[in-house]
Amino acid sequence: MKNFYLIALLLLSITAHAQKITDFSLPIHSTGEVFELKQHLGKKNIIINFFASWCTACIAELDELHDLQKKYSSNQYLFIAINAGERKKIIKKFLRKHPFNYLILEDKNRTLSKQLNISSLPQTLVVDKKGKIIFSSSRPPKQL
Repeated sequence: MKNFYLIALLLLSITAHAQKITDFSLPIHSTGEVFELKQHLGKKNIIINFFASWCTACIAELDELHDLQKKYSSNQYLFIAINAGERKKIIKKFLRKHPFNYLILEDKNRTLSKQLNISSLPQTLVVDKKGKIIFSSSRPPKQL
């Protein structure tokens, strides 16, 4: 019984210290305008998917990501895909071949990826309205 309480205390401690997302600004692929995270926090939960054109697992999960977007209201969720380190021309070619209907941002130097310790692709994060990362995995969540 004592072990149960220790485990419960440990889990509560981990949950209480959920990582907050780093505020960031990145260019929007389609327009070149700047996306600022701080303008969206507090309004919607945010689903962020990190991808690259060379990543076969990124391509394989596109249907799951699109299904997630269809299932959940865009009034409650903002769906973002962040390309990790590729040039605009390569991203454009990738999107022609594999349409991705999330808002596409460019992390040209992988600065944000490094700040968030994104070391492998794909990676999906779910960020709540308070900016806490409540989900992080190499696979998209099945439900939100």
